[in-house]
Amino acid sequence: MKTFHLICNAHLDPVWLWEWEEGAAEAVSTFRVAADLCERFEGFVFNHNEVTLYKWVEEFEPALFARIQRLVADGRWHIMGGWYLQPDCNMPSAESFVRQMLLGRRYFAEKFGVTPTAAINFDSFGHSRGLVQIMKKAGYDAYIFCRPIPSQLELEGDDFVWVGYDGSEITAHRAVDMYGSHRGQAAQKASQGLEKFADRDVAAMLWGVGNHGGGPSYEDLKDLEALIAETDDALIVHSTPEAYFAELRETGRELPRRAADMNPHAVGCYTSQIRIKQKHRLLENEIYMAEKMLTHAALASLAPGPAREGEPAGAIAAGVSMEAAAEAAAALALASPVGPGPTDAIMASAPTFRYPAAELQDALCDLMVSQFHDVLPGSSIQPVEEASLRLLDHGLEIVSRLKARAFFALAAGQPAAAEGEIPILVYNPHPHAVEGIWECEFQLPDQNWNEEFTMPYVYRAGEPVPSQAEQELSNLNLDWRKRVAFQARLEPGIMNRFYVRLVTLPKKPAPALEARDGIIAFRSAELAVDINCATGLVDRYAADGVEFLKPGAFAPLVIADSDDAWGMEVQSFRDLAGRFELMRPEDGTRFSGIAEGELPSVRVIEDGPARTVVEALFRYNHSFLVQTYKLPKQGTELEVQVRVIWNEKSRMLKLSVPTLLEAGAYFGQVAGGNDRLPEGGLEAVAQKWTAAYDAASDLAFSCINDGIYGSDYDAGEIRLSLLRSPGFSGHPINDRTVMPQDRYSNRIDQGERLYRFWFGGGAGRAKLAELDRRALERGEKPFVLSFFPPGAGTAAAPLAELTGEAVVMTAFKKAEEGAGFVVRLYNPTAEEQETELRIPSIGLSERQRLGAFEIRTLLVDERRGLVTETSLMA
Repeated sequence: MKTFHLICNAHLDPVWLWEWEEGAAEAVSTFRVAADLCERFEGFVFNHNEVTLYKWVEEFEPALFARIQRLVADGRWHIMGGWYLQPDCNMPSAESFVRQMLLGRRYFAEKFGVTPTAAINFDSFGHSRGLVQIMKKAGYDAYIFCRPIPSQLELEGDDFVWVGYDGSEITAHRAVDMYGSHRGQAAQKASQGLEKFADRDVAAMLWGVGNHGGGPSYEDLKDLEALIAETDDALIVHSTPEAYFAELRETGRELPRRAADMNPHAVGCYTSQIRIKQKHRLLENEIYMAEKMLTHAALASLAPGPAREGEPAGAIAAGVSMEAAAEAAAALALASPVGPGPTDAIMASAPTFRYPAAELQDALCDLMVSQFHDVLPGSSIQPVEEASLRLLDHGLEIVSRLKARAFFALAAGQPAAAEGEIPILVYNPHPHAVEGIWECEFQLPDQNWNEEFTMPYVYRAGEPVPSQAEQELSNLNLDWRKRVAFQARLEPGIMNRFYVRLVTLPKKPAPALEARDGIIAFRSAELAVDINCATGLVDRYAADGVEFLKPGAFAPLVIADSDDAWGMEVQSFRDLAGRFELMRPEDGTRFSGIAEGELPSVRVIEDGPARTVVEALFRYNHSFLVQTYKLPKQGTELEVQVRVIWNEKSRMLKLSVPTLLEAGAYFGQVAGGNDRLPEGGLEAVAQKWTAAYDAASDLAFSCINDGIYGSDYDAGEIRLSLLRSPGFSGHPINDRTVMPQDRYSNRIDQGERLYRFWFGGGAGRAKLAELDRRALERGEKPFVLSFFPPGAGTAAAPLAELTGEAVVMTAFKKAEEGAGFVVRLYNPTAEEQETELRIPSIGLSERQRLGAFEIRTLLVDERRGLVTETSLMA
């Protein structure tokens, strides 16, 4: 006899068309009704996931929470899924997916003593293939999802084996009839399911009123009782995902295999509400960088240092004497609004640096909530967008203070500055050297009211490095505040030391590069770039003598769009509605706020030994755009900054990058892998980088971004998706008009937005192999600060070092339980990679061989100097 598993749930969006308070109210009410029905109906099991909702019940109705704990213990309420919430399953990084599972599983283990093994994401808009390895290593063996629906993605079967990039496997099930049922229609849905799946030995159905909540009802359970009693050719049972998959495996049925992602669905969600996406990426980067810095400070405080005169041996906190530690602790307490606490960075009463696990978890929870599948995709109402931005800012504020704690602890061991020197300290969190142009602002010792210009020159160990003064962020027209940009190679995992010497000049040097014959022609030993003064666009980019771009590159294009915030009825955005054009000089001058004279709309604004910076001004309809090209004197990476003031409706903005790699394929970073992306103008989702790659010539042209996810590619042209302007939660329903036609309706992403991109061409396979490292460097960017250290101890040894050019360190943090620290390594290539992991502060060196796209988690025992492989959940 076949078995039909009824899996009751209540899909509860914490926010969407409502704010979180309403979501919390509905969660508490739904859980209360579900508990009543679990106690009333023998054999009924209610399934629910998402830490966020349980936390609300725990806080707002503790008695109900205790009832649920008893029901879970009795097997009548099933903790399903076990993640923090149902996130978007394309845009969070692999490390963020690890934390979704880690925080969720730890919460449910602590509060309910359970560890789910079937993951669920019923309502997420597509699923990255990289999830397979992460779920498998987190302890999951199965996965249930609903989207994309069959008309969007054809599968060989709704039960199948999903294969990850590294070869990991889990059993997956697509619920083709979605996750819920309308009130009073659960039995009808079950009857239809019995007919639809009549040829299967085991089948499953999700039911329960969803979206806003509701779940089971008395009426539905009575109807299902009647159906169960009258059905004699199938065993209908109230069940759980784990029970369904266990019986599915027992049948021995051979399942089809899928070694690909599950996309696309709602391609507009890769771009809608771009501020959330950018700030989400920023918080991701800041948290994982802060963990590395805090770990370094903690490890450095444990390492014995040479005793200084008058200082007892071993009294070291990141190379700081006890007296200096006490002074630093007092200073930090004054800087902190909450004062000193048990997790303050440097404790006056102890020589060790306390790792602030609780504060980091607060910021992580903010990040997790921002990844919800109606927040990160930009499909919620405007108040939810604003609340989500506040939450992200809360996490960023926590992390900024934690990074400062670690920085000052690690800087304390630096020598004091020599007379006449202004020190610049640059902390590189990465276990490999990083090349780049670094920017730092500082004050002169005193204001200079003379008609002069104080020029800062940057040195390292007595040798000058290419540097230049640039416009500081403020607009105080006085020779006092300084901003310096300098080119340098940062050593891995350590505080890099530079210093500034000042020279007084009669005035600031003017840019040496000028336009000739309508072209700003930039040349260095490695890079040639031509910027057309008539269009403001790049007509030539050549790296090491190889041409990569067609003329007219980096054109801002306006694409016809709809009011649909999801973009659920399209697969591409290619209908050109117009393009931004270069402003006339008089318009560009007025737009720039220049009161005297007239300037060209393409102009060199900075020029020196480190780089040349060119600015171009554009306009379309009621919108404006400032495009800034930053051209390095060393290296071939072209940075493009786009500042747009957008006032269009039902339009999309893309940046066109026409490469010469017309026969090339399109690749991009995804969570836990990199993959060939859709081509032919179809909208694709990727994370920190994309690249056009021509295998025949072995050439690639890549783009690293600071927080976009959508793009398309056709015949060598990359179009990067910057923003959309549909209505908030504008949802097509049949042939109805999406937006109200009797009033003003606000639109998504009106106003000013800012983007940064880093482009580069080079040898294809080598470039693709190193792009994850380069993107990580741009995201977790080195911490630069002008600071006069006390010179009170010894400099800390490097945090970590990795050999080779591909393997990246995605995390270095305190273990969740017990002693030790966790290092997570990742091989972002399809080839096996070998690397040597060195942790100098504890004298550890360990060779690691990682398979294709392998994520490996290591436990570092700093007391014994040992490294062992451990669980992803450590």
